[in-house]
Amino acid sequence: MSIGISDVTPFDQLINEKQTLLQKGYDECDKLIEEYKNGNLALKAGCNAEQTLEAKLNSELSKIRDEAG
Repeated sequence: MSIGISDVTPFDQLINEKQTLLQKGYDECDKLIEEYKNGNLALKAGCNAEQTLEAKLNSELSKIRDEAG
């Protein structure tokens, strides 16, 4: 039994879905950054603005990674 590169190369639909997922996630991250810059970011309990932004960005990027996987 053998396996070739064509057996493990993602097909176009998968590549497009991944790109859509990434773009949605990056748009959400950009939105969070803009809220932070404008002072409109809703703070998490016990966190300042920077900590809240970091937590929300990490959460969003983790979701992207999990869904893409």
